[in-house]
Amino acid sequence: MEHYEDIKRLVESALLRLCMYQKGDHFFVKPKSIAKRARLSTKPLTLTIVRYALDELAKEGLVLPNGERVHISIWKNGSHGIRYIVVFPERVKSKKPIEGVKGIVV
Repeated sequence: MEHYEDIKRLVESALLRLCMYQKGDHFFVKPKSIAKRARLSTKPLTLTIVRYALDELAKEGLVLPNGERVHISIWKNGSHGIRYIVVFPERVKSKKPIEGVKGIVV
C-alpha cells in the first residue's frame, strides 16, 4: 500500500497527462478513472484516498507545465459516485459561467 503523498503525486501526474491531451475547454473524471490511469488499485480504500487527493487539488488548483491554470470542482455527487469537472478557463470562448459548476467564474 502506498503512502498518501505517493498517491497524491500519482493522481496529480495522471491528471496532468489527461489535461495535456484535451482539446476542449472542460472534461469530466471519476476517482476510479484517475486511479486506473495512475495504475493504482481500484479498491474502495484507495479510491477514497484518490477522492481526497482530488478534493485537495480542487482547493489548491492545478497549473499545467505551459502555465495554463486548471480549475477542478465537484460536478455531480449521486448514487453512482462522484464526478469532477476539470475546466480550462483560458480556453472558454464565452464569458458566461458553466451551468452547474459552483465557485468557478469564467
